[in-house]
Amino acid sequence: MTELAFVSEDRLFDGHLIRFAGLSGDRRVTCAVTLVALKQLDPSLPHEGLLPSEMFVAAYDRHMTDIHHICRQKHARGDYETEGEIDIVVHRSDVKSRRA
Repeated sequence: MTELAFVSEDRLFDGHLIRFAGLSGDRRVTCAVTLVALKQLDPSLPHEGLLPSEMFVAAYDRHMTDIHHICRQKHARGDYETEGEIDIVVHRSDVKSRRA
């Protein structure tokens, strides 16, 4: 399996996730990180209340290297989502297991 590469800095906040794309060879792999996982990664994000999308995007930018690393690990294991249009999602449990 070809290693997952991230060649674009494009990301999209959809209210539930931050989506971004990777490439495995010539195949586009749609990836995302949940807002709960971002809060786990970034202790500066408040855990309560409504937060502006810019705060989540800034947290993604700060932790992009870790998020991409988790996506590469999931890709290498074949750990893809079974439903929906997103191939790989970084969940809170992925972040917790990485920090353990």
